[in-house]
Amino acid sequence: MKRMKKMDFLVIFILVIFSIALYFITNKNFNEDDNSNKIAVITIDGKVYKEIKLTKGLDENIEIKSKYGENVITIKNDVVHMHESDCKDRICIKMGKIKTPGDSIICLPNRFMVKIISEKEDNNDLDMILKWKIIEK
Repeated sequence: MKRMKKMDFLVIFILVIFSIALYFITNKNFNEDDNSNKIAVITIDGKVYKEIKLTKGLDENIEIKSKYGENVITIKNDVVHMHESDCKDRICIKMGKIKTPGDSIICLPNRFMVKIISEKEDNNDLDMILKWKIIEK
């Protein structure tokens, strides 16, 4: 087995420092503004059911009953999570807590979705969904 040389340690050290710096630059929670105005948008079957402004100190359980099923979401401060659902697999409960704009919890059997958006959103920003245009000749 070969022994590591001084240059090998230097390369490893530089890679570790670079990785740590890259983590802090790209981490979405690092630049998160705690005072930003966030809204939880609840939709059922693609239609907006309710919008809730997320603020510190907000503590609320919301029961949603629709023809597709029942869901209960819990909001504490500015964190949202699915507390109960009558769907079969309960994957929506396992999705965990959300608090950052763009995060969502989806219950497909109940056609239910909670998405966090920011009031500061600029409509000129790019979305995560890209549409492809097929050109036929």
